Amino acid sequence: MSAVHRILVPTDFSSNAECSVRYALAFAKNTGASIDFIHVLEPLCDRVIYDIALDEVNAEHVSQLACEVSKRRLDELALRATAMGIPAKTFLESGSAIDEIVDVAKKRGSALIILASHGHSGFDALVFGSTSEKLIRLSPVPVLVIKHPEYEFVQQGSVDIHLSKVLCPIDFSDFSKRVLPLAVTICRKYNATLILAHVVEPHIEVTPFLPELSMSQVESQESTVHAHLEKVANGIEDCDVERVVLEGSVHRELIGLIDAEGIGLVIMATHGRGGIAHAVFGSTAEKMIRSAPCPVLTLRPDLIPVDRAKSEVNSTEEVSHFFG
Repeated sequence: MSAVHRILVPTDFSSNAECSVRYALAFAKNTGASIDFIHVLEPLCDRVIYDIALDEVNAEHVSQLACEVSKRRLDELALRATAMGIPAKTFLESGSAIDEIVDVAKKRGSALIILASHGHSGFDALVFGSTSEKLIRLSPVPVLVIKHPEYEFVQQGSVDIHLSKVLCPIDFSDFSKRVLPLAVTICRKYNATLILAHVVEPHIEVTPFLPELSMSQVESQESTVHAHLEKVANGIEDCDVERVVLEGSVHRELIGLIDAEGIGLVIMATHGRGGIAHAVFGSTAEKMIRSAPCPVLTLRPDLIPVDRAKSEVNSTEEVSHFFG
């Protein structure tokens, strides 16, 4: 029996958040998914969104007003979806935005979260940076981060998805390769070319998959990288694949590649941890979230069973089936 697929869309009702709604409607129409819209009321956010100075006298009134306005706007989004034949539900929560979004995603068995990275919930930085970055680390499902303006593969006023090139950065670790089935599935569905890219960083210790090489063997290393990329590409069927090897700062080289090739979507792994592990694995994904001129889809491979046993909605098979 196929799973019931749900897209979770956090919104602050800003003009930038409209981008995530547009992409959600497009993916729902193309995959048969339903949409859950969620808005989280946070004390600081209430002051900014509704432009009302809170004090002890009017705090309760403002809180009630915020709930009423938010509920009405959520209902408008749900009606917009149902008018297109897309089942929709709304969730109005109070508390920490990240905690509430993750909680609803788990309870609803969401298959995908679509988030706008620009908005005005409280401090600008809350949505511009930290919310999206924290969410990709903590989300139990893939997160598609949308910015505007950027390279759009869903045009305004349309639910058609036009993807010609999809970038999948890879370092040949099992960790990064576990997102490949998702990238391949999306490319097959939308007839897009998959670009596998590896960036060789100079003046740093060579990555674990090539421990025998030193930085004095750059040419040999690049040759080995090409061989590894070709091996990965040869294992992919029914999909056009291009291979690219770059040298320099990972996120800067990838962003340059996006600009040069007109790439419409980046699909990459994020570690989902803190401390040293996050510094090594998570920082590139977060830099791409902040800087990439196209949507970025992240997936936490640590949630995908290595043996690919189907244990929950975010296994490789379930995630790929959602897009397939």
